[in-house]
Amino acid sequence: MKFLHMVRAFGFAALATHSVTAHGQTPIEIEGNSGYLHPHLGFTIPQHLAGFVMTQAIILDDDHFNVAVQMKDDSQAVTATLYIYRTGLEDLRVWADRATTVMLSNPQLGTVDIDGIEMGNFTPPGGGGPDSGFLLVAPLEGKGLASTGVAIFMHDGWLVKLRMSSNSLTPSVLRPRIEQMIAALDLPGVEQQLPVFRTMEDCPDNLAFKREAKMLRLDMMGSLLFGTIFSTAKEKRPIKRTVPKVACREGLTDSYAVYRFDEADDSYAVAFDDAGISASINKFDASGFFEPSKGYVVQLSDGVALSVYPPFDGLPTPAQAFSILNQIGPQVTLDVRPGGDGGSTINVSMPD
Repeated sequence: MKFLHMVRAFGFAALATHSVTAHGQTPIEIEGNSGYLHPHLGFTIPQHLAGFVMTQAIILDDDHFNVAVQMKDDSQAVTATLYIYRTGLEDLRVWADRATTVMLSNPQLGTVDIDGIEMGNFTPPGGGGPDSGFLLVAPLEGKGLASTGVAIFMHDGWLVKLRMSSNSLTPSVLRPRIEQMIAALDLPGVEQQLPVFRTMEDCPDNLAFKREAKMLRLDMMGSLLFGTIFSTAKEKRPIKRTVPKVACREGLTDSYAVYRFDEADDSYAVAFDDAGISASINKFDASGFFEPSKGYVVQLSDGVALSVYPPFDGLPTPAQAFSILNQIGPQVTLDVRPGGDGGSTINVSMPD
């Protein structure tokens, strides 16, 4: 399987602690003695779940769009963290690829016996689609932990990810503990089922960047129309999402990976770490509303806000996309929260 070849090639080691990554906000900690009610999904994670005791819930933003619930079972020296958050790309193949890469690439607390990795599909609670979830467990050695694992699935635009590690359990024993906790989640029924999960494969070829793309200069009216077009497009976007039939990995590092969909040679996406933040690079066509009216645009999203950056006259490289994200502000920022006000902010100024 290409996934295991990729693991061997990069010499990845295991992340056995479950770190919590905030999106710039000060976390709010809730003690676990009364459980945690998720206000958007409308289900409760009780204090006692599948043999675990909840210790705390950590709210990583102001509105419960990014939550981590920490649990433990002292009898078998097992710790678990259940993450529930929005994502920019709604493609489980991407986030399973990132979750496993990040989990297996941190040497802090041990190394992975690659030959002992187990993986497979599962059917998520709430009717999310037969075999539409993904699970992986791995043996650890060298730093005191025996095993670690992750289970991950999508639930109507929410990513649900369970990380679990143990000082004493082998992967074959840790795996049913993960499956039991996932099955115990009393999630509401989904509105849209997802297809059977398939692991991410390497792309058969690489993108060809014919020349260095240049950022397009828009005057004040062009900037306003550019922002208005994306705001209007967001309002007309259908609720039902379609998952691309084909996805492949263009390249990866420990901190990000580049993906392509449906064999496209003029677009790609970048997923950062494994916290749901991604950038999409695609063509745009303003149909002559302003000049220049065609090009490529970089859109950054965490599933809560969508930021659209000034356009390029050609397909920018990942390095150029990173540069624009780090050096200038977005042209328009859109509220894409479920139940949000759907507002937008348009910046009519352009960088010098």
